[in-house]
Amino acid sequence: MRTPRRPGAYLEAAGWGGPNVWFNQVPEPKTAKNRVHFDLRAPGTVEAEVARLERLGATVIRRHAHHTEMADPEGTEFCVEPGPV
Repeated sequence: MRTPRRPGAYLEAAGWGGPNVWFNQVPEPKTAKNRVHFDLRAPGTVEAEVARLERLGATVIRRHAHHTEMADPEGTEFCVEPGPV
């Protein structure tokens, strides 16, 4: 019998042996400071990636000259910065 999975997303690094990350949705709210902080590199412009993430439910906390601080729908904070150009 297979256990149903919770909603979430999976990131897999290119190539073998890179870091892989699961993002799981859980019923409990965020209650303390983040234990992990991600800096995401935008595949295009920072502005376009921020707009895409806002459509998915993230919110902007602060905009800086070279990156944007955001929070996911559960309040977990992360940054979006320029990727390789």
